[in-house]
Amino acid sequence: KLGAFGELASSWKTIQAKKKSLTAEVLTDSDKTKLWKLEKIFVELEAAFGFDSFPTSKLSISRDSYRPTREGFDLVYDVSASDNIRTVCAYQIALLEIARVAQTNHPGLLILDEPRQQNLVWKHFTEVLARAATAGKFQQQVIVATSDSVEGVEEIQKRTNCCVISFSDKMLKRLSS
Repeated sequence: KLGAFGELASSWKTIQAKKKSLTAEVLTDSDKTKLWKLEKIFVELEAAFGFDSFPTSKLSISRDSYRPTREGFDLVYDVSASDNIRTVCAYQIALLEIARVAQTNHPGLLILDEPRQQNLVWKHFTEVLARAATAGKFQQQVIVATSDSVEGVEEIQKRTNCCVISFSDKMLKRLSS
């Protein structure tokens, strides 16, 4: 049984040597450009959507996880609940917008479910929808589900020229047998 440890140690040494021989640079120049653009749009959107947990200049996109960070730490654990919603919207819309100017695997469809949760103020909700509404110009689609008042959403619709579909009753119902 002790001989097995020798074999494992030898395998481990070989794997570690192979790992060291791999280049640390895994991003192409094109990838770096896309990440830079994504970060730029993301930070711009955070400011437009009212992010205020700390200065947006401290925000970035991780080159390892491609997720929003602040000085290397995931934003989810470092911001208020309303700023977390702003971050989700800013990041997802930034990904959608990058697909307009660079080759990506984005399907061109974004679905936002209740972006006004955690009391995102109406002004910033309007900014989210106004930015999302630009998707139609690029043959992309954004669907936003909200339980906000029809009147309020229709007011935003006038500004953004988006389509509002209102349901007066439950959208999903049990079928009668």
